[in-house]
Amino acid sequence: MKISKNNLFEEQSSSIYSFHSDVILRTPTLSFKQYPSDNISELLQNSTFRMSIFLASKSLYYNLKKKNFEYQSFSEKEKTSLHKYFNRMSYRTTPFGLFAAFSTLKWGVANNDIQLGKICLHTALDFAEVIELNEKSDSFDNTETVYHSNPTFYKIGTNFRYLCFRNNGLNGKNFFINEIEQIPLVLKIIEFCKNPRDNKEILTCLSKELPNFIDYVGLFNQLIELKIILPATLQGVIEPDFANRISSAEYEYLQNIQSVTDIESLNKITQLDPSLSLCVNAEKEMIKGDISNQFQDAIKDGIFILNALCNQKVSIPQIDDFIVQFNTKFDRQCIPLLQALDPDAGINYNSLASQCENSSLTQNVVFNKQNAGSGLTSIELDSIRHLLLQKWIEQSGNKQVIQLQQSDLEKYANTIHDNNDKLPPSFSVMFRIIDDHQVFIESVSSATATSLIGRFTPFSEKIARLAKDITRIERDSNPHVIFTEINSISDYKTANIERRISVRDYEIPILVSSTKEQSKQIRLSDIWIEIKEGSILLWSKSLGKRIIPRLDSAYNYSRADLAIFRFLCDVQYQDIHPILPFSLSQFFPGFQYYPRVAYKSTILCLAEWHISRETWEYCLKNNSNDSIQLIREMLIKLGISTHFAYTQFDQQLVFNLHIDSDMLLLSDILQKEKYLIIKEFPFVSNQQFAVKDENKLPYISQFITHLYRCDEVYKETNCPVFSDHTITQREFIPCEDWIYYKIYCHSSHSNEIIAEIIYNIVNELYAENLIKKWHYVRYLDPDNHLRLRFNFNGENLQKILKIVNKYLSILKEKRIAQNVIIAEYKRELERYGSENIEDVENVFCTCSNLIMNFLHYNKPSPTEQKYFSLSFYIIDTITTTMGLTIEEKCSFHQEMFEAFQKELNIEDKIYIQLQKKYREFRPTILDADKDVKFFRIEREAILLVTEIKKLSKKIQQKSSVFIDIIHMHLNRLFSHDFRKQEMIMHYLLWRHYYSIKSVKKYA
Repeated sequence: MKISKNNLFEEQSSSIYSFHSDVILRTPTLSFKQYPSDNISELLQNSTFRMSIFLASKSLYYNLKKKNFEYQSFSEKEKTSLHKYFNRMSYRTTPFGLFAAFSTLKWGVANNDIQLGKICLHTALDFAEVIELNEKSDSFDNTETVYHSNPTFYKIGTNFRYLCFRNNGLNGKNFFINEIEQIPLVLKIIEFCKNPRDNKEILTCLSKELPNFIDYVGLFNQLIELKIILPATLQGVIEPDFANRISSAEYEYLQNIQSVTDIESLNKITQLDPSLSLCVNAEKEMIKGDISNQFQDAIKDGIFILNALCNQKVSIPQIDDFIVQFNTKFDRQCIPLLQALDPDAGINYNSLASQCENSSLTQNVVFNKQNAGSGLTSIELDSIRHLLLQKWIEQSGNKQVIQLQQSDLEKYANTIHDNNDKLPPSFSVMFRIIDDHQVFIESVSSATATSLIGRFTPFSEKIARLAKDITRIERDSNPHVIFTEINSISDYKTANIERRISVRDYEIPILVSSTKEQSKQIRLSDIWIEIKEGSILLWSKSLGKRIIPRLDSAYNYSRADLAIFRFLCDVQYQDIHPILPFSLSQFFPGFQYYPRVAYKSTILCLAEWHISRETWEYCLKNNSNDSIQLIREMLIKLGISTHFAYTQFDQQLVFNLHIDSDMLLLSDILQKEKYLIIKEFPFVSNQQFAVKDENKLPYISQFITHLYRCDEVYKETNCPVFSDHTITQREFIPCEDWIYYKIYCHSSHSNEIIAEIIYNIVNELYAENLIKKWHYVRYLDPDNHLRLRFNFNGENLQKILKIVNKYLSILKEKRIAQNVIIAEYKRELERYGSENIEDVENVFCTCSNLIMNFLHYNKPSPTEQKYFSLSFYIIDTITTTMGLTIEEKCSFHQEMFEAFQKELNIEDKIYIQLQKKYREFRPTILDADKDVKFFRIEREAILLVTEIKKLSKKIQQKSSVFIDIIHMHLNRLFSHDFRKQEMIMHYLLWRHYYSIKSVKKYA
């Protein structure tokens, strides 16, 4: 509803919320008064500081230890690293090892100075080590291990599909989809193991089903290897760890680790086992103090104004796209979620469906991330822009604050909407106190208050009770839905901060085991989906109730590649109006300076400066002392505050304009960066209200409070009818002269289709002399498909259709192809020239024969380097035919690589990764011509070279036609990430020819 002037401030959105009495405090381990230390050598003798370095970077710690922790003997790089760690330990409140700590306190009537005491450590074995211990205990020989059937089975056509994973070391799990036929024995085992069974029970079942079989143990192990059955102890991120299953010696080892609560004990245990990987969280004792209720009014004001200023239309693009595709494909049906998200039979959500095998060419190469985070976007409102711009213009002198008042909002009451019914059941507010009376709202959680505090629940009973209080209120206020916690693990590196206890009644385990009773576990195969009034509704078929998924963790789930996990995480934000963070730069991009914005006594955003390299370039051309002074003068000229913060990704440094060592550290950053965003840091002050230790030293502080509402957010909805549906395909339409098929399939199946189905089609058509030539390409429009084209002889269309349909029906039966369409083939005459098109098609034909036979006879995997050796040989042949010298080949591939880099917006730091990739692939490049004979495709390679030479005689050498020929050749080989892989190929060949050129130069 729109807010009128009369009720604008009477019906504030924040008034429907109550504050939980518990508050979380986060502080750095050191006081900012201890920074900087003139004698950093003294700090190095501090056991807490040493241990913080050990936990953060073992390599740095042992390098310093070799030098007896003598500061003067350290390299400049080591000194810089120490300075950064010292800075973090003094200013940053985000928990990480021993750099920061948390405490708990209460809201109170009046402000009392908060006094913190000693540090208590919460120590646990690193998550990856826990996984390793659990896997050791999951062997067949362990008769106590129980198993259950994989809970992700779903039917597609005549087969079953299910989610699988492979362990990828510290990188966690690689997920993919597997498929099996409906074998009666397998179906029996799946049904039998829906309830946990030990190995004896499963072997007994197998012997009854196959009385004359011999190797039951081998069959049992095959069921495990194929992930048809899973150990009931697959570790998830929701505790408890399955430590009670390991040996008594290992259990005692774990208990010793978990008993470490102080620095001295931590030192002892790490000295006994230097290779030990630990997860350590620090908690500071709360001796006395609380925080005044008076700040609650400022927080409520802040929530109200943020809801007003950021009440634009909010959307989740990938959810919006999914809804459109679902309505097109399934209309009003309610279908199993796993079927809906199947990349072949359903919808490839956000293009996330995992390749069965990743390409070794792109493995470990990190490309630019796109739209990290929850994926929420908003559409700006012109009225709000107008208000902010007007207030900005009204600023006088050097005043660095846009101060909003009630009267300002009253002018825009007709365009400001109240979103009470769309606000979440609970949320957390992270805030700081400035100058004793102002509150800065740093962030607001979107879907639930538990997301910011989940990581603290395993080792703080107070925070665990707080989280359970919040989820109980959410449950009781919304009786018509089931809030379900998502339990999944893919990345072991981030799992330590994802670990948490279960705080909800129900759980969705995704290829992990749950400690909840079976009736409280919601299997993925039990979840159904429908679209109603433009919203996604998820249902538990067995419970007959709507599901609201929740991720009670601050984990950035956009890092995960598992489509169903990402989908469930995205859905939690659907139909909720999040209270988005406010940033002036979002409304007015492109400015260098943005002032602080405040409403009443609440600060919505801090002043910030967006500075390009051109602004500071001149400061770096002198010696270090001159540079420091020039940088300081530049910052003062820009009006930057004495204390300011630079944040990049998950790292933050705070600088003091008047400290030379800080300016030297900033100079090091300026040398590397092209663009800088810095913000004021007004939290270092002499305010009366302060967080101090027993020595009266003040600390930077950050608070987290939790708000909840007791009215119903998720209303009752009629439960749908759950019934199976089949998926239909379109009819085929024939063409003339050329017959052109579009075979829509997931990229992971495309090689199989080419190597088997298309191979059989082409050979039978040639054997019966029905076609003159043919070719295929891979394409996205936007869905992945194969474009298959046949140039046929005379009146052979019906015969061709009969043969092609015979093989395509196999794809239909297996549900490998999502759709098959016959289309009109339009020659690209402008691209290749009308005079060249016949010869180009001949090249396409021989190239298609080459790749098809390569895939058929060799069954290569994109994870193997030999998969790419053929292309190195062909590209070299093409560039040689073009008449290029070694030097020209080097320049050609450099230009192509740089063009792709610009097109894909790839940052220069990728060079380091690609240099490593070149060292990996160098032997393959050198042996490429030998591999052609080994691959049994020498005849096809000769024919391709012959056709390329014919074409080269008709066109101008070095023309764009040959560039397109190379591009199309690579297109036929690569099943996914076409442009990225093509870019890397050009880089590898650039480096190869550069190496040859260098050898010739110095020979």
